[in-house]
Amino acid sequence: VLRGRMGFAYPYEALSVIPAKVSVSELTKPDHIQYAFMAKPKFLTGLELTATERGNAIHKVMQFADFAKLKADPMGELNRLLEKKFLSQGEYDAVDLDAVSRFLRSKAAKLIFSCDQLHREFTFITGLPASEIAPECTDFGEKVMVQGVVDCICIKGGMATIIDYKTDRVSSGEVLKERYAKQLEIYGRAIKEILGYETKEHIIYSFHLGEDFCF
Repeated sequence: VLRGRMGFAYPYEALSVIPAKVSVSELTKPDHIQYAFMAKPKFLTGLELTATERGNAIHKVMQFADFAKLKADPMGELNRLLEKKFLSQGEYDAVDLDAVSRFLRSKAAKLIFSCDQLHREFTFITGLPASEIAPECTDFGEKVMVQGVVDCICIKGGMATIIDYKTDRVSSGEVLKERYAKQLEIYGRAIKEILGYETKEHIIYSFHLGEDFCF
């Protein structure tokens, strides 16, 4: 009996090492730097903002700006965001107005202005098969809860287009597509499950390159 107990193998051991809930970025890019501050932000210390914090600033503009006002008077809209405390002074100073202006001429921006519905910073929690987290779990049929935030969803003609803003300093759009395709695929599955819309297109807008990359 003792020998049998000592030789017992827990059948769900593979599942035991998988967290009950993970973020999309943890699944798609383990070394991803979150747009969250792990230490006191530089704008509170008087030091220059890091690249991540500058990326956080441009994401806040995309989240909170009135796009019509941003297009008509970019500086005026940034001043409003500062006044309303959507941006700190450090973040305000870090926003590249030329980069914002290039975005406003992009395919992504044109879709934002013409869509039927617009969702910004769409937060979701959905379930993915555990086998997608760890292939050795194929026999268990369990799910892991996955949470994420979609930068922008445009609904037009009953279909969804996902717009993802990136500030990575990369050499080409192909690098971004390879890096984030799985992330956007998970976004599409969540949108279908929660909002009921199929995804027509994914658009990665690179603020570093000043271009749209569609797939």
